[in-house]
Amino acid sequence: EGAFSRLHADHARRLSKLAGLAEQKEKEEIEQAEELLRPVPTASQAKIDASVCRLYEEAAYRRAKQMERQQESEEQLVESQREHQSMFRSRSSCGSRAEGG
Repeated sequence: EGAFSRLHADHARRLSKLAGLAEQKEKEEIEQAEELLRPVPTASQAKIDASVCRLYEEAAYRRAKQMERQQESEEQLVESQREHQSMFRSRSSCGSRAEGG
């Protein structure tokens, strides 16, 4: 009869533990639901408009800077190509002079 008593006591402890876990889970779910129901702070329409305006201005500034960098990069590439072509021409003209001379 001692073994059955221990089995019943063990089973009761397990049920109690499971009930505690279920209760804890339910509390957490309630807390999460209450968190979702809290009012969200809002800004006035004037503040929203000011923020939107600022964001658009920043985006326009970034686009302008990006275009400047791109144009500078293209100018550097063109200049580099010109230098390369002039070096190639001077080398080929030197070769043709040496062959002809």
